[in-house]
Amino acid sequence: MNRQQVLNLLGMAYKSRRLVSGQDLVLQAIKQQQAQFVFLASDLSAASKKELKFAVEKHDLPFTDEFSQLELSQAIGRPRKTIAITDQGFSNRFEELTSMN
Repeated sequence: MNRQQVLNLLGMAYKSRRLVSGQDLVLQAIKQQQAQFVFLASDLSAASKKELKFAVEKHDLPFTDEFSQLELSQAIGRPRKTIAITDQGFSNRFEELTSMN
């Protein structure tokens, strides 16, 4: 996986307003079936990670927890630990990029 390519694409998704960020908004997007792909920070608290992973797995959404809060925050220019992509095109590309070894 090319980490920089994923983070650059995340920045593009933010600029085109194809994502929501923050735990409450991400959970809301998952429940409303708007989320297509979810980023969870690797340094997310255990309780938050458990809650979000349960929601993601319940709705069978692809996700990654390979990036730190710092990396995610720098990619979108805001301090965030959770991000949900709401666009199918971006989601498909993130799935491709994160599944590469």
